[in-house]
Amino acid sequence: MKDLWRGAFRVGNTVSVLYAYAHTEKQAKVVMCRRIAKKDGVPFGAVMSSAEVSINKEIAFQEVEG
Repeated sequence: MKDLWRGAFRVGNTVSVLYAYAHTEKQAKVVMCRRIAKKDGVPFGAVMSSAEVSINKEIAFQEVEG
């Protein structure tokens, strides 16, 4: 089950706060960077290499069988 991650990105003079569901922190970073790249019309690699990032797990979900 995917967890909810919160990411704060600083690219140039712009700060963006995004949320994404992902299995790992690395996967969440990739998803969020792709969103920023699409929104700003810049290459994905440019966002990955130049962004200052802080990613935290907001909610951890657990599967309960019952």
